[in-house]
Amino acid sequence: MNKGFFQNNLSLKLVSLLIGFLIWFYAFVQEELTMTIPVQVNILTKGEESSYLIYDGSKIDIDFSGKRKDFLLIKFLKKFPVYEIKIEDDYFGEREETLTFENVFVPAQINLTPLKFKGKKFLRFYIDKKVTKDVPIVLKFKGMLNQKISFYKDIELDPKRVLVTGPEKLLNNIDYLESEEIDLSKLKKSQSLKVKLRSSDEFIEYKNSIITVKFYIEKKVTKEFKNVPVLFINRNRNLKITPDSLTAIVEIEGPESIIKNMLPGELTLTVDLSGIEKKGVYILRINQPMKEFVKIKNMNPSEVKVLAQ
Repeated sequence: MNKGFFQNNLSLKLVSLLIGFLIWFYAFVQEELTMTIPVQVNILTKGEESSYLIYDGSKIDIDFSGKRKDFLLIKFLKKFPVYEIKIEDDYFGEREETLTFENVFVPAQINLTPLKFKGKKFLRFYIDKKVTKDVPIVLKFKGMLNQKISFYKDIELDPKRVLVTGPEKLLNNIDYLESEEIDLSKLKKSQSLKVKLRSSDEFIEYKNSIITVKFYIEKKVTKEFKNVPVLFINRNRNLKITPDSLTAIVEIEGPESIIKNMLPGELTLTVDLSGIEKKGVYILRINQPMKEFVKIKNMNPSEVKVLAQ
């Protein structure tokens, strides 16, 4: 009997707790609030050949009054109030409009009342001709590639260019779009990455917001060449140069697939004599060869003493 008594009391307590929670929740969602919401401005221009830009950004802050449930519905349904302006003429140029609650549209399922525009009373915008421009994509990087690996082929991106559309006034100043930063220190092997494009301006539109970037990476190795010939160039024919020939030891570093097949003849070392116009002793630097993805790690000698007579 005692057991049944406690069981019955436990059930009643749970029911009471549930009823209490429901009463609290109802009071919570029915509470009257005032909240500030950033409202998107939408300008409806006449015809499809016009576009616009707003000088102070595409959103305005508005204080709304309503019940908590309506503010929660905005986030749940992802339907937000908008400020809408209709342009009835074909005039291109700068405009200014007084903000009015008549242009504030709240989704039908949500019962909110606009109370106050915050921070501004006017909206300044520019109606312009809509144009389309084909611009290249520029990759942005940060960090450094691990010292034990190397690129062995140029980075590929797809697409390489993108069509952007928007007001002519803005597109005249856009020559390329940048990618988001790619951290080279996180690359360990050849791979493809999906990379977003940075938005150059909120009033510029483009279809491809994500590009594919392909990296070709392999292990880095070193190789030494002895007796690499050094060429003396731009010689003054009225002067005798000593020595007139030279060889060097060169140690190179780079991707394995390139380094293992390289021959000494691919390393062109030069000494530029164009600065020697009269007799004397000169110390000149040996110019290193330029080869993509290959680095000169050591070169001996790196300078040469020459006698001009």
